[in-house]
Amino acid sequence: MAKSLVSWAVLGVFSYLWFKIGYGWEYLQDIPRGDWGPAWMLFTLFTILIHRSSGANEGASLVEAMTNRLLGIMRHLVGLTFSLFVGLALFSLVNGGFSQTEYIQAVIVSLGASLTTSLWLGALEDASK
Repeated sequence: MAKSLVSWAVLGVFSYLWFKIGYGWEYLQDIPRGDWGPAWMLFTLFTILIHRSSGANEGASLVEAMTNRLLGIMRHLVGLTFSLFVGLALFSLVNGGFSQTEYIQAVIVSLGASLTTSLWLGALEDASK
């Protein structure tokens, strides 16, 4: 029972971290052409789908479950970031103007959404056993 409560508490911590980085960090919200909210949510969904298609990486403990999820997403991080760069380049071509800051923010969105989602998925996996 206590193990399950710890896992649920860790899930709450990583869910808050996911929300705070994606929607509460002023650096990601400070762009003139919109915000990163839709991209953050899209890359969260991509991460969940990657984990789902990779199969369950169950661990014996909370730390092992979260570590397995992080290791599972690591090999896809370059591809996820590259896909966001391509989408941002197309957006910039259509709407005019490239911004170096937006590409730095794109790296943060890609890595932040993927890593925090993997952590809370690992905690959720352990909590729901």
